[in-house]
Amino acid sequence: MVEAGIRVEVVATDRPCRAIELASSLGVASLFVDRAQYGGFKDAFQREGYTRALTDQLVERKIDLVAMAGLVIVKNDTEDSLHERIKVVERTLYPLVVGRVMASLREGFEPSTIAGTVEEG
Repeated sequence: MVEAGIRVEVVATDRPCRAIELASSLGVASLFVDRAQYGGFKDAFQREGYTRALTDQLVERKIDLVAMAGLVIVKNDTEDSLHERIKVVERTLYPLVVGRVMASLREGFEPSTIAGTVEEG
């Protein structure tokens, strides 16, 4: 994104990973909200608590547009079920994303600063 000229304010991660190093090398701040503090990758994961902690940090930094990478894989997923879920999410979110991008353009944001907003509840 940075190489494409899109302004990136912060890179957020839920575990130590290369994204933190990459962000630093590009002069971008990083934010680490440790998933392990919310049950990690087990059935005990407290999604609501984790999401609230991450959201609080983003709001504190006045981040109002989020581009997300990653995919939730559910226990017992098959390739077919995963593809079907992705298609459902895309059909649901695409109109929302387009609407938010258009609203951002109407509010005066430059196209190069709009990456997209994806939120799966």
